[in-house]
Amino acid sequence: MPGKRKELILWIGPLLEEGKLEKMVAKGECATVSANLAEWNFLKCFVRETESNVVALSAIRTIEWPKNKVFYYKQAPTERHLDGRLVLNNVGFCNVFGISHLSRGKSLASMARKLAGSLDEAVTVNLFVYSMHLPFMEAASAFKAVHRNTRYKLIVPDLPLNMNTSTPLRKFLKRVDWRNIQYRMRDVDGYILYTRQMADYLGITADKHMVCEGIANIDLLELPMPDFDWEKEGKRFIYAGNLDAKYRIEDLVKAFGLIDDSLARLEIYGKGSGEEAVKAACSKTRNVRYCGYKSNDEIISRMRTSTFVVNPRPVDLECAEYSCPSKTLEAMACGVSFASSKLPGIPSVYWNYLFRLDCDTISHLAESLKKLVCMNQTDICKISKQARNFIRERSRSSIRAMLDFCGDGHA
Repeated sequence: MPGKRKELILWIGPLLEEGKLEKMVAKGECATVSANLAEWNFLKCFVRETESNVVALSAIRTIEWPKNKVFYYKQAPTERHLDGRLVLNNVGFCNVFGISHLSRGKSLASMARKLAGSLDEAVTVNLFVYSMHLPFMEAASAFKAVHRNTRYKLIVPDLPLNMNTSTPLRKFLKRVDWRNIQYRMRDVDGYILYTRQMADYLGITADKHMVCEGIANIDLLELPMPDFDWEKEGKRFIYAGNLDAKYRIEDLVKAFGLIDDSLARLEIYGKGSGEEAVKAACSKTRNVRYCGYKSNDEIISRMRTSTFVVNPRPVDLECAEYSCPSKTLEAMACGVSFASSKLPGIPSVYWNYLFRLDCDTISHLAESLKKLVCMNQTDICKISKQARNFIRERSRSSIRAMLDFCGDGHA
């Protein structure tokens, strides 16, 4: 409005149009779409809940050359999304292992300084960086150094030392990277953590952080509630996500095989280092089918005609207390019941709307699944509707809190 300061939301992260990223994953250029989907959920809500312009500076996270045959990614033309409210700029960078990190940071910082220099000093910028990734943090520091009227908030969905440490060399480079990240943390005004336990690990005081475990996809919230008949279509359970060996999804397959109900079946979607073990277990289990990797749209379609989405992630993993799986919010937004192990990273308030899986042993997990199979459809649907209403309101309030948060103990 005339006479009032203008506001800008600036997003820095690995953002790409969903369909393009799905194709890159299929070609082996990227490992996953989950972070990208989470980012779009935030941005859709920013557009819905504010009148601010939104600009995104992005450098996509790729598998590096030579494993990925793309040596260099060119800067993409500027794109407009979400009814033109979001302007997306993807920088170019060299994709060679050991160089891509530096190249991303240099390209992003250059674009950030250019954008900062083009803004009137009266424009208040809400700057959000998605993940403790050094190139993104360097770009944020470069922007803030030029445009001081900036509130810089770092979103932490994962801890840096848990990211890509698959080889001794990568572990060493990650330690070096962590020292550089710690140096860049001095420019951060406030932290938005996916779990409260992250604050202790990172040594962040209460006045410098807030907790937001993610935002639901508002497009899913606008769809009608799923409506199907178990007696005709059966009781379909779905696991969709990472098949990393550490998650031991083959145990889920074995547990489901112990269920004696002709209407119950389990479908497994995804890929990862434990994929072969999952395939082998499925081949020996009559009521479980491995369905491979599918696009997120296909997964959503299957979820909306399922009885339960399940996520029996082991609670003894080191990363368990720093994780609130995105499928939790996705299933709730779809209006589909979600059953999970009692991960410490899932906020306690969620358990009014979720079903707990005991994953201590395969037999315990089987008993948990049998109880779900025996539940009344009306009771399950009632909880699903309550879960959907809960996640809708929680997402809206979280977005407002993120915008108001200053990182100094004051909104």
